[in-house]
Amino acid sequence: MKFFLARFNQIREDNNPKKSWSKIIKEVITLSIQNKRIPTYYVKTFMYLESSGNYKDFLTLDEIIAINSSPKLHRLEYTTLLKNKLASALYFEKCGLSIPEMPSYNVEKLFFHKSKFERLETTADLIQFFRKVMQESQKDSLFLKDHGAHGGADCFLLKLGDLEAKLEEIEPILLNGSFIHQETVLQHAELNKIYGHSLNTMRFETYIDRDNKKHIRTCYIRFGANGSVIDNSSAGGIGVPVNIETGQLYEKGFKRASGLNMANIYLEHPNSEHPFEGFIIPHFEAAKQLVFDCMKFVPDRYIGWDVAIAANGPVLIEGNGSPRLRESPHGFKSSAIGREILNEIYSK
Repeated sequence: MKFFLARFNQIREDNNPKKSWSKIIKEVITLSIQNKRIPTYYVKTFMYLESSGNYKDFLTLDEIIAINSSPKLHRLEYTTLLKNKLASALYFEKCGLSIPEMPSYNVEKLFFHKSKFERLETTADLIQFFRKVMQESQKDSLFLKDHGAHGGADCFLLKLGDLEAKLEEIEPILLNGSFIHQETVLQHAELNKIYGHSLNTMRFETYIDRDNKKHIRTCYIRFGANGSVIDNSSAGGIGVPVNIETGQLYEKGFKRASGLNMANIYLEHPNSEHPFEGFIIPHFEAAKQLVFDCMKFVPDRYIGWDVAIAANGPVLIEGNGSPRLRESPHGFKSSAIGREILNEIYSK
């Protein structure tokens, strides 16, 4: 009950132009009858806004599952590769793609650096290991990511200045988990003007059609907020749609609802107060080219690619074989590519 009350309050308190209450209720009832379940995504995707367009253009939960699990779009060898951050990082490195340098990694208590590995048991072992790795690779920080985590979970920033305190904090997680240890990407100064505490990545959703033509269906950039070092929506990040042709941000940023926390819409970043509309992402054409290069090496037909912009150009952070299909501000089925994808996966 608290969940539904939170969603109701979001609609009520949202000051953006909304559909009438009668229209909202009619749409929710219609979707509930058609799908035989309450459309909890109605509020999360801002379908109650006047600007959202046709409510029937938005994906149902069953359609999202169908796209992400369709054997017509996905092959097991590619989705498995992308789910494992260690395997994909090693593969992308061999492909010659622009990715963060990975000086070390661990599989539970086995820690690998260069051509050697050693077994670590204590915080003191960890401190000695990471100090050596940072000194030899000339890095003053490393970003640690769990091999199989997604949505920004189990990610840690190690800084040489507070190495001991951080490793004491995460020692049980690190020694009982498996992590890649990558260099910290130095974000382009222009993006730091909007939010500089996290690496703000673009998500490109790509599609390869039946004629093997490659498309970028949509692109948006995620900004961290409130001191967070990750930009994911699960950590309160804000997603802003990007014009695929120009690399310019659109007017509004969207913060997704999570649990009892309400979604929100922003015209500017809530911390820096930098407006979104008209901001041009540096090296955007090079970022698009990087994504098309990625599709050559992982030709799964629908993938979400996360790309950061460093001072000297784009950097691939990771690929996602089951991306969270982006629909704000308009529904997936509002585009010709979206309709084509659904027609194919449901055709016999």
